[in-house]
Amino acid sequence: MASQDAVHGIFEVKVVRKTVVKAAGPVPESHVISLSNLDLLSGRFPVTYIYFYRRPHSSSLIDGSLKESLAQCLKHFYPFAGRISENPNQVSLRSFATIVERSW
Repeated sequence: MASQDAVHGIFEVKVVRKTVVKAAGPVPESHVISLSNLDLLSGRFPVTYIYFYRRPHSSSLIDGSLKESLAQCLKHFYPFAGRISENPNQVSLRSFATIVERSW
């Protein structure tokens, strides 16, 4: 029989490793990008996703591919590495993202 926590969808997730992935090439200097009206409407509430995948026996190739792919994406789509600042009309840019590996 399932525990009460499992019945209510509560589970514990443990952080195994955090890795910083930098853009694979140069990106524009840190600057501010104004948010669009749609961003202002939808961006006020944080949205968090967690995906679960079966881990293959050896994941080192996948880990390397994921990091390299993210680095290449950040080179061209550097605003995805930005952070929203306290001024709701601006986003602060940076050239890296964090991958968090977890287990349960």
